[in-house]
Amino acid sequence: MKKLIALISAVMLTLSCLSAGVFAVGPGTVTIDAGTGIGAAYDEDAMPIAGTVYNGGSIEGITPDQTIYLKIMGAQLLNSNDLSDGATINDSNVLADDDYFKLKVKKDGDGRRLIDEVSQVSEKKDANGNRCGWLKIVIAPSDMTDEQKAELRLTFTAKEDNEDGGWSEDDFATVELDLWINNPLEKGDDYDAEPGDQFVYQPVSNENNELTWDDVAILKFTADDDASKFYARLSTKADKSVYQNYPDAELYFRNFSGNPNISTTSRATLILLNPWMQDDSVLVNPKSCHIYTKDSDGVLSDVTSLFTYLETDEEGNEVNGWRIKTRMLGSYVISNIELETDTESEPSDSVQPETVESAGILETMDVSPDLQSETDSITNNTKPNPPTGKN
Repeated sequence: MKKLIALISAVMLTLSCLSAGVFAVGPGTVTIDAGTGIGAAYDEDAMPIAGTVYNGGSIEGITPDQTIYLKIMGAQLLNSNDLSDGATINDSNVLADDDYFKLKVKKDGDGRRLIDEVSQVSEKKDANGNRCGWLKIVIAPSDMTDEQKAELRLTFTAKEDNEDGGWSEDDFATVELDLWINNPLEKGDDYDAEPGDQFVYQPVSNENNELTWDDVAILKFTADDDASKFYARLSTKADKSVYQNYPDAELYFRNFSGNPNISTTSRATLILLNPWMQDDSVLVNPKSCHIYTKDSDGVLSDVTSLFTYLETDEEGNEVNGWRIKTRMLGSYVISNIELETDTESEPSDSVQPETVESAGILETMDVSPDLQSETDSITNNTKPNPPTGKN
């Protein structure tokens, strides 16, 4: 009687976790929740991730730098000796418990390197408060501009005989998943983003394009006749190692992940907006500030001379930022004081100062050199304690 009650409870638990559909059903397969119509994958809080869609064994709409959870529904095991039908597992928590089943992960496809982790998670509550079994999949950060597919073959194998469950050691079941991974694509000649937003930008060919990261930076350029898209994530997260090296400075970090090239008819205009303009109580002379590039090892190079500070532009529009012309977006640090560094950047042959007319006065606006690739996330920082900032 107790076994019957336990079996009924397990079945009811599985049904309580059941969603609108399932996939990978049949002998020797693990059954996975196919989503509620809102999303096929779930976040840390077990809420559906909008835009993730199950489609014939594939899950689409997954982005880099994301952790997703897939809800396990149970499995039909195969007998390891003769591949006959084995026990049916209705309690998803058992299958997701690595004390009972070990998980073997085989990865393939051009997106396989983006899969950092695949693991079992048991006793995790869903949005209805029911404890279910899950697959946790960690997607690595990437500045990819084109979709990639990660092909996963997951095998759950019993660790030992289990008389109550009806399975023997090495009985197993599998599930195959294709994960389609890409950064969100944004289009248009005028787009507003938030610092930390993760997206690929597709400029409008042969048009003036403008990208604005709220109160942080502005990028303006005329795209060429076959403009290429680029990863346009601007991070403002503090690099603590740099911050600790300069305890007397107030530092703001502006990092364009992957140092993308801009597809333009001429050099693009990048403006790093004055971060102190957002705080009326702080008085900092922008002409005394310094700007540095930062490489992947945290080494700073002084490029202050390559920027021009503008309160207004040639049309009289308010700017309040440091302007440079460049074809490549890099990693920058803005400081209220001069910092001691070992290197200084010089303009390369391919990027020379450009003379522009501002408010009727001729001035020289220097141009950025090619900047070393930088993939670490960095953000803004103030004293006395560095804020976490945005990614």
